[in-house]
Amino acid sequence: MPIFNEPAQEVTRREFLEFTLQASAAAIVNGLIDGRIALRDSRASIPALVFEPGAQSGRAQLRNEYRIDVPTVEAVQHIRRMRGGAQAHLFRCSDGNFYVVKFKNNPQNLKILANEMLATLLASLAGLPVPNVAVVNVNEWLITATPDLNIVLQNHSVPCESGLQFGARYVISPSPWDGQVFDYLPEPMLGKVRNLESFAGILAFDKWTSNLDNRQAAFWRRMRQKKYTATFIDQGYCFNAEHWTFPDSPLKGLFPENGAYSHVSKWESFEPWLSCIEEMPEKSILLAAETVPPEWYFSEWHAMEKLVQNLVARRVKVRDLITGFRRSSRNPFPKWTTGV
Repeated sequence: MPIFNEPAQEVTRREFLEFTLQASAAAIVNGLIDGRIALRDSRASIPALVFEPGAQSGRAQLRNEYRIDVPTVEAVQHIRRMRGGAQAHLFRCSDGNFYVVKFKNNPQNLKILANEMLATLLASLAGLPVPNVAVVNVNEWLITATPDLNIVLQNHSVPCESGLQFGARYVISPSPWDGQVFDYLPEPMLGKVRNLESFAGILAFDKWTSNLDNRQAAFWRRMRQKKYTATFIDQGYCFNAEHWTFPDSPLKGLFPENGAYSHVSKWESFEPWLSCIEEMPEKSILLAAETVPPEWYFSEWHAMEKLVQNLVARRVKVRDLITGFRRSSRNPFPKWTTGV
C-alpha cells in the first residue's frame, strides 16, 4: 500500500540507485519529525525518494521532497504474544494493519529497536523481501488494561513500556487469519518457496551488516496458494546487536539449511541484491539512519554516525565475506563453478 493517497511514479531499484547517485550533496537532512526526514534547507530543489519498504514491491516512490518516510501509527488492540527472545507482541493498529511490535524494555537491549529499523530499511533499499516498518505508539492505558502486555524476566515480570516502539507489519495482510505462517520449513520443503533465490541476497546483506544471529524468515502463503513466500524478519542482531561493531565470521548470519542456497552457482546468483548493496549511495544509508528515533539508541549521535561510516566502508568487503563462507567447512554452494 502506498503511504500517500495521491498517485506516485514507481521506479526500479536500478533507477533508484542512479537517481540517488545524481542527487546533490547540498541536501542536508534534518532530524526525525513525526517519523519523517525533512530537508533542512527548504529551498533545495531536489526531488524526493520516498521509499515504502515492503515484501511485495521492493520499489521506491518519487516525491517532491528528499526523504525516507516511515509512518507512525497507534496501537489499538492487543492480539497475542509472539515467540522469540525479544518477547514481541502482535497488535492491530490505527491504519487497519497488524504489526509485530518490539518494546523498548525488551529483554535483549533497547538498541535492538534501532537495529530492526535501520537494517530493515537498508534491506528494503537493496530490494530484499522484508516487512513494511512503522513506529508504533503504545499508550499507557492499553498496557494497563491488558495484563498480557508484560516482559517476563528470570524471576519476575514487568509491564511493557509505553511510548514509541518498533513495528514490523505482519506478513499476511490485511488479516493474520487469511493464510498460514511458519517460522521454519524443513529442508525438503524449501522447494515450495517461490522466492528461494532471495536467500542469496539476504546472505550478502547479513555479511554486510555483520548479523550474528541465524537468519530468520517467515514462510507464508494465502489460502489456496500452493507455494510459500519467504519474508526476512528479525534484524535485531545486525551490527553485532547493541555493540555496533562488525566481528566478521564465516559461519554467522546464515540460514540453518544449505537447501536455501541450492541454486547458488556463481556470482550472478547474488544479483541484483549484491550490486544494490555495493552501489548503495551513502546518502541513502544516512537517510535510513536518520529515520531511527534517537531514543532507541540513547541519542548517541556519534555512535550512529560511526555506524553509518562503517556501513559505507564495508560495501566493498561483501564479496570477500561471501567467499569466506563459500570456502568454509559447511560447503554451502556445491554447484559453484570455477573461474572468474
